[in-house]
Amino acid sequence: MKILSCHIENYGKLSNVDYRFNEGLTVFSHKNGSGKTTLSSFIKAMLYGLPSTKTNAKSFDHRQHYYPFDHSKFGGTVTIEHDGDEYRIERFFDSKSATADYIKVYKNDNIADDYGESLGKKLMGADEDVFMKTAFFNAEDISICTPQGIEAQVNNYEEGILAKKVLEEQSKKLQPQRGRNGKIPECQEKIRALREEIATLKESSSVMESFLSERSKKQKMLEEKEAKLRKNLVLESRLDERIAATGSRYQMNVLENMFIGGLPTAEDFERANGYINSIAEIEKQNEEIQKEFDVLLKKIKRRKMLITVNAFMIITAAVLLAVGDIIPSIILIAASGAMALFLCISGRKFISAEKLSEERRKNILRYDFCVNELYEFIEAYKSTGNITDFAMEVQNIKNSAEAYLRISEIQNEMEKMGKEDSGLIEREIIEIKSEIALLDRQIAKLEAETEKIEEKQIDLEQTETALEEYKEQLFVLDEAQKMLAVAENNLKNKYSDPIKENFGKYAEIIEETIGERFVLDDDYNVYFEAAGQRQSYKHLSHGQRSMLAFCFRMALIDSIYLKEKPFVILDDPFMSLDKENMAKMSSVIKAVSKDRQIIYFCCHESRDML
Repeated sequence: MKILSCHIENYGKLSNVDYRFNEGLTVFSHKNGSGKTTLSSFIKAMLYGLPSTKTNAKSFDHRQHYYPFDHSKFGGTVTIEHDGDEYRIERFFDSKSATADYIKVYKNDNIADDYGESLGKKLMGADEDVFMKTAFFNAEDISICTPQGIEAQVNNYEEGILAKKVLEEQSKKLQPQRGRNGKIPECQEKIRALREEIATLKESSSVMESFLSERSKKQKMLEEKEAKLRKNLVLESRLDERIAATGSRYQMNVLENMFIGGLPTAEDFERANGYINSIAEIEKQNEEIQKEFDVLLKKIKRRKMLITVNAFMIITAAVLLAVGDIIPSIILIAASGAMALFLCISGRKFISAEKLSEERRKNILRYDFCVNELYEFIEAYKSTGNITDFAMEVQNIKNSAEAYLRISEIQNEMEKMGKEDSGLIEREIIEIKSEIALLDRQIAKLEAETEKIEEKQIDLEQTETALEEYKEQLFVLDEAQKMLAVAENNLKNKYSDPIKENFGKYAEIIEETIGERFVLDDDYNVYFEAAGQRQSYKHLSHGQRSMLAFCFRMALIDSIYLKEKPFVILDDPFMSLDKENMAKMSSVIKAVSKDRQIIYFCCHESRDML
């Protein structure tokens, strides 16, 4: 494969220029800034295109770098000979987007429609990364490495790499090395969560059973209380009927308030009646005493008058004696004596009157005592206090006490029949119903949760089944990867020998110049021997590494491009070599250019190979 010519319409500083290339070695030796790197970039861009410019990109990419200042047509044409056919590539670039680029390929002057974006890979037999690591060599990249694309081509194992990638991706989907986003960790986490949830739901089911048992007890208690309440209502109805026969319920309340301190005894009533009888007897006695006293009082008044008359008669008799009137005075004295005798006899009435007064005073004391005792009796049992008749009040109290006893006997009879406090029972019923309602809400909630157990159990079984399937799939993938690794290793061993042989052929040319013997291991790592140990090629100088990197790239090209060697672009990669080593490297490149096209760019005559 070789590049024949190119025309650059506009690309960076190059505008409307044409280039032709030799079959073996073509050297472009110009000063810095003359467009050497621009030309090498143009050739690569014509094969592989330019990436789109990102609006938020901080780096200055090739599309921006080489876009013409005057915004004129951006691109050109290149003519390549490949496998006996001539290809003419026309490509013009948009200012920003790769999708707006124009590309047209002619094969032997006929339009070829089967290239497009994969043009570089189809013509060169390698993607852009492989091309840049093998056939495109500049001073900025003198590393020795084998990217995945190169390994695939070296080992002729693209399908294997793809299969390996697919297997790894599928394995990561099942079981990633990090994180818990894979199907297996997700299933394991889901199983753990489901088991915990089912355990919690089963605990809820157990709690629900206890709630149901508690509700059953409460319901039984409620039924018992309601039965008692119904019985009480019947008993109270009967009680009301019995009370109605003896007095209203209001009367019972009055009586209960009246006899709050206790009922009077029969002795209390007997004593009160005794006081009443005593009062009646005293009143009768006082009435008789008063009558007798009134008679005596009249007699005493008459006696007082007689005493006055008798005194007057004595005084008169004395006066008559004094004046000598003896007969009248004797008559008066005789009459006065007789009257005095009469008065002496009637003096006994005064004694009787005093006795009557004393007896009446004692009766009054007895009367007051009886009245006070009756007042206290009536007050003790909350009488009305409007006493007009002690006997009537005492009888009222007695009647009330007897009514109270009758009603109490009815109540006691009802209580013996099983009557309880209906108000208390009703409050208990309300409380039990409230507790049952709360239990019903809790049970309903738990029932809704426990209904999920079967659903969660099915989900758990399905997830466990899926986990086993995923584990089996992972096992199969792991086994496939192991087998693929064995196959890859076998192929790698099969094709590593040609690479090592080719590398040895090129390295042998520069070993004398560098003064070291180089070794390429099976993983394509380059070492040299020093002080009895293998040392990395990175210990070498920049110039020595550029020589070694060229040898490695040529070895890769010989192993990768089996059908046809590609043209090689060298963009001044040996700028660090001195004159002597440059001369030796020049002879190497000239020898290599005999069987492949090499396009060499340099900016100083000391590195000119012609």
